[in-house]
Amino acid sequence: MFSSQSVLKLFSSSGFLLVLLCFFFNFMTISCNDEPVAIISGWTLVKGGKPDPVIPKWTEGLSSADIEEFGQNGNAALTQSRRVPMQPAAAAVILCCALGLGVSWAPKRMAPLGSLLLSGLSLVALGILHYHLSDFDTILDTASADLNPLNKEDLQFIRLFAIHWDWAYWLAVTLLALIFGNNLYHLLRKR
Repeated sequence: MFSSQSVLKLFSSSGFLLVLLCFFFNFMTISCNDEPVAIISGWTLVKGGKPDPVIPKWTEGLSSADIEEFGQNGNAALTQSRRVPMQPAAAAVILCCALGLGVSWAPKRMAPLGSLLLSGLSLVALGILHYHLSDFDTILDTASADLNPLNKEDLQFIRLFAIHWDWAYWLAVTLLALIFGNNLYHLLRKR
């Protein structure tokens, strides 16, 4: 019915497409004392931009004037006032996956070799992205400030923040690892 080559091509191309779709979901959550305050999608990492605010649970039942008053000095105000710059590693993953869609349908040995190379490069780029953005201090150090630079009180307050990598990031890593492993297996099996 289907040859192993066409199944491999279908698996690789659909995997690259799913990785591209993962970038439209939340890649990271910024939290303070285990309470989410902002989320960052993969696409925001590609193009740069402000984190999307998360309405804290403690605001339930408060009037909008009270929330605005708390928000000026609260977690959401600090994270929303900062812009996350474009991350070249995230853009590299998008480029590699877009190329991988086309390469996965290339003739014979070029398809698995190209898919292997592009999925490997994408995995390395996602690893660099994770390493570079794993610490909230790194995000703020590399971010361009929309307001005045942070003062000492703000810097002490930042220590309460944490970065959590969401399911879309881990799904992208898993899919790329599966594409890499499957193409490596098929290349080695043919030898």
